[in-house]
Amino acid sequence: MAPGTSSILTALEASTAETTTTLLTPSSPDFDAIALCYVRRPEAVPFAIARPSNAEAVAALIKFCVAHSLDFVIRSGGHDSAGRSQVAGALMIDMRLINSVSVSSDKKTATIGGGALLRDVAETLSAQELVTPGGTIGTVGYVGWATLGGYGPMSANFGLGCDQIVAAKLVTAEGKLIEADEELLKAVRGAAPTFGVVVEVTVKVYPLKEVLSGIVIYESSNFESTVTQWTNGLNKLLEAGLPPALGVMLSVMDIPQMGRVFFSVFMWSSPDQNEGRQWAEKIASLGPAILNTIAPTSVAGFLKANDMLAPYGSYGQNNTVNVRGLTSKVVETITKHTSELPGGGAFFAGHLVRGSSAQPTDKSVFSPRSNHIMLELLSVTTVQDLVGKCNAWASTLKKDILENASDDVIGAGYISLLPAGESDWSRIYGENYQLLLDLKRKYDPTNVFKTSLPKLIV
Repeated sequence: MAPGTSSILTALEASTAETTTTLLTPSSPDFDAIALCYVRRPEAVPFAIARPSNAEAVAALIKFCVAHSLDFVIRSGGHDSAGRSQVAGALMIDMRLINSVSVSSDKKTATIGGGALLRDVAETLSAQELVTPGGTIGTVGYVGWATLGGYGPMSANFGLGCDQIVAAKLVTAEGKLIEADEELLKAVRGAAPTFGVVVEVTVKVYPLKEVLSGIVIYESSNFESTVTQWTNGLNKLLEAGLPPALGVMLSVMDIPQMGRVFFSVFMWSSPDQNEGRQWAEKIASLGPAILNTIAPTSVAGFLKANDMLAPYGSYGQNNTVNVRGLTSKVVETITKHTSELPGGGAFFAGHLVRGSSAQPTDKSVFSPRSNHIMLELLSVTTVQDLVGKCNAWASTLKKDILENASDDVIGAGYISLLPAGESDWSRIYGENYQLLLDLKRKYDPTNVFKTSLPKLIV
């Protein structure tokens, strides 16, 4: 029976009526609003949207899809940088109603539903004066972010998102609900979606009432001078040693009424805010600061302040490349390509990976585990006519780094930001690649989860 036929829809309606799943079709009044993702893909309209509210409903959906040969795609948050949570003619299984966040009685862990967003997690934890590492955008799905790596401003202090996971529950290709054993849990920490639907993770949490965070915008009329001064200053601080509690991200974007500016995003994740203020002053003094918003806030407040950086309903795709550091060749290339941004909201960011997040571990499959900077080439745009220009800007910047700063490139790129079709899975996972293939054969030998990342074929 071909996917998309009325008979399958009738059968799906009957099946979901027996569970807590809400089913939407293209004729439903709120279909377009629910289907909307960070990246629009107008050509990828789903057959229907199923919104389960518990693990049992997810299991029933997987069993139905397998029994009826119905293609499906899992949407944990909908923030995939290439719009891969949308597949034309497939059933979108939207996990966002499974968004509970509960803290253990000893306040050492939190159990998070498979559809919770980063802002859901931050709001619940902030209310109890707790934190766990997260990214910078609140509308990102937590499980997708954490299980594929999880870069963020607290990673030097506490580790990456994947390092926080102490337990996970998945629905397998057979529609069975399982708790990951130690072997699978290692794979969950870096590659979970390819093995099943992650319906729940339990993660480490840490006591912290508030963070110091904000941005520092630098005078950028002499752009090359500002970038050079800032990066030289940061390199000196890195050589002397930065405290784990300090998170800093370098960025370039066009800001209304200001034009193209160079700025840094700052976070201090330690209770000692006096020391944090001293480091905030050091980061601000790396260049000619003209605006400084660093102040005490919650992680939830930090995420809310960043909402404008990634508007929903954009077009195109992002890109990425990892470098060992801010070498002269890397800085020269970044400066060259960010001196003129393509517009439409495209911008550049660099995440420093160091401290505990850069330490080798046999507990996860994520790589690389060494000091590096993950460069985000954020070419997604709110202006559809600029898609080609923005994508070309990111591709050219990346190509220039790969060709002219090749000695500084490390790894094969961050899976969550690589464009569709540009992922070399064996290079990304290195020595853990064979383990992933073995587990794929064990848990999903017929590739039921073919639309999920990483795309492993056995």
